[in-house]
Amino acid sequence: MARYPTCNQIVTSYAEWRRERSFGMSKTGRRTGTIKRHAPLPGNSTPVARNGMADVSNGDFLAPVADSVSLPQPREPRSTAEPMHTLPEVRSYDGVLEHTLRVSHQTLHVGDHSLRTYAYNGTVPGEVLRLQPGDRLKLRLDNATGPTGTAGSARSGELLTPVTTSAGLRMRGSKGTGSRRGNDVPAHLAPGDSQRYEYEVPADHPAGLHWYRIGIYDEATRTTLPGPAVPMIITGDIDRAAQIRSIRERTMVLTALPVRGSDTAPDLSVNGRLHPEIDIRPGEIQRWRVLNADPDESVWLHVDGHTLYQVGQDGIPFSDPHPARSIMLAPGNRAELLVRANRAGHYRIYSGHIAGTGSPAHASTEVATLAVDGRPMFNRMPRELIEAPEFPTHPVVQHRKVHLGVAAAETHDGLTVTAGTVEEWTLINDDAQERSVHLHGNPFQVLDMQGAGPGDPCRQTDPSVWRDTHRLPPNGQMTVRTYIRPDTTGSTVYRCRVAASDHRGLTDTLSVTPAH
Repeated sequence: MARYPTCNQIVTSYAEWRRERSFGMSKTGRRTGTIKRHAPLPGNSTPVARNGMADVSNGDFLAPVADSVSLPQPREPRSTAEPMHTLPEVRSYDGVLEHTLRVSHQTLHVGDHSLRTYAYNGTVPGEVLRLQPGDRLKLRLDNATGPTGTAGSARSGELLTPVTTSAGLRMRGSKGTGSRRGNDVPAHLAPGDSQRYEYEVPADHPAGLHWYRIGIYDEATRTTLPGPAVPMIITGDIDRAAQIRSIRERTMVLTALPVRGSDTAPDLSVNGRLHPEIDIRPGEIQRWRVLNADPDESVWLHVDGHTLYQVGQDGIPFSDPHPARSIMLAPGNRAELLVRANRAGHYRIYSGHIAGTGSPAHASTEVATLAVDGRPMFNRMPRELIEAPEFPTHPVVQHRKVHLGVAAAETHDGLTVTAGTVEEWTLINDDAQERSVHLHGNPFQVLDMQGAGPGDPCRQTDPSVWRDTHRLPPNGQMTVRTYIRPDTTGSTVYRCRVAASDHRGLTDTLSVTPAH
């Protein structure tokens, strides 16, 4: 069994590690992608059915299927025997969720290690916010950071926070209307200051997993470091489906932690814990809401010996479960899964390695252990869930080519689009660095992918799936179809989600004008 170094062997702080990755790019490389299915719309390429899987059924059950690409060989699971941390939850009441986010410094204890980081209300990650369509979300942001430590110094196992910090609220994923503050480029909030933000959840908002994050601004380097992310769940029809509402639900926030130093691949944490155990009974079905909140690392999620049944992507539910042996999560991607346990035992949950992305030659990165034990259950995997949200089939009004790369960023001057229309973009990655492309607030379909290597899951495209983020391989290009929502008039962004890209000019403005 692998052993970690002791605390006094760790000399890299979390903030320094993030800054290093922002400017020098990650020493560990990246993995990523996403390939799922949803309500069909016409596309200009032939999709691989259901994530490259054959759809095999057996009575009322959906049977496991084989993956279309070779997987790393399973190894003995590495577990801390610590149960997965359940995040506290705050729910709306009588149509309103009012909540305070107090951003402060926090020492995060991870196994035998301690990292100095940021926290929301003393927790890392913060509380889950659970709302319903039509609710109003009222957030108060308190900046309780302030200066700590001395720039340039380092102490073992401790994160060095910036000399001075300010924070700005960034809403992620949801279709919030009302106050636009937080949907546009956020203003800085100085230490000791507070700011209120309000959002309305549209009455027709799809049910699914979303998220928000605070950006930590370092005045010394004039950069914004990503703070912890917090999940936000909007409930709906799928949560009331007969075979969904009675099963156990888990929310998982994945992020990388540099507990073994900056020269090795980072460990992926689940809700702030390393290699926790997720308990489940034989035959039990659980619902997993998974958010890849890491700003740099992509996660190719596998569970040894188990099929994953996806029921939602980036906050949009599916009409029926889609079986897959693995799920790709680029930074910012969310996937909602049903997992049915097999026989008793311990099974690895890990992120597979994608060849050709520059990441180290390790077979996989361990995430957690699925501990199957207890009295067997007999849960049926649902075959149908809900009538999935439909997106308009308007004609394409504009075709564009958009270059993403450090050189191209110098010529970006923003794009202007019209609300309520459909456009097709060919996104071209001019660099040998993979990108995680995000269209803020506007879903899109991936119609075609070029440049993905033989072992890269992004080679498989499924135009029927709507998403808000997708991986673009090094020197690759993809064609997407996006629907510019009628309620997004004003200024928003399209960008590469990898945190380092913000500092390299790979975020640009998308100006949405009202329909004529």
